Amino acid sequence: MEWVAPQEENAHLEVVVRDGADGRFIPGLTVYATLIDSTGNEIGTHQQPFLWHPWLYHYGRNRKLPGDDIYTLRIRIEAPEFGRHDKISGERFADPVEIEFVKVGITSGQKQS
Repeated sequence: MEWVAPQEENAHLEVVVRDGADGRFIPGLTVYATLIDSTGNEIGTHQQPFLWHPWLYHYGRNRKLPGDDIYTLRIRIEAPEFGRHDKISGERFADPVEIEFVKVGITSGQKQS
């Protein structure tokens, strides 16, 4: 593995998906994030790959944003291909889900090392 510093990207978008019943992180999902700016323009939809992080596992990626704004963030999570461990819990993740977070303030820029 080799670290590659962001080039044009000026924001890192992270999504954490946790089980509502026990709070644990759910790995192995296909997660998409769509950003919409304050004027209703869709900035784009990108798949959020799984990122292993020692503090917090998440689905994330670097993005190029037009600037600081109050965004709407639309998250779509496809139904996983794996089932749960028992008959009762196995049906809990059978359908895709979509949720919107409105009025999300995002400040663009890169962390200084």
